[in-house]
Amino acid sequence: MFKAPSEHNTLRLVCMICTQSIEVPIHHDKPMQWVLEGRFHKKEYLVCSVCGFKTDVPVHCGRPMLYSMSRYIDVRDKHGI
Repeated sequence: MFKAPSEHNTLRLVCMICTQSIEVPIHHDKPMQWVLEGRFHKKEYLVCSVCGFKTDVPVHCGRPMLYSMSRYIDVRDKHGI
């Protein structure tokens, strides 16, 4: 697999330890937005921009995943290797 340029920004959640990535969850046909809440003890959430539904950021390898925006997409080579 390799990276290819894309016309659109791709929103992904990336593990900072093993670099595994997943797409940002979709709610009301829109990707959820990353928010940081709290004054002293800050907590990361994913929030729906339409209805305000809030969920915790997924955890991978024991750490919260990073919200990432990229102009590259994962592409498999034509031989499927």
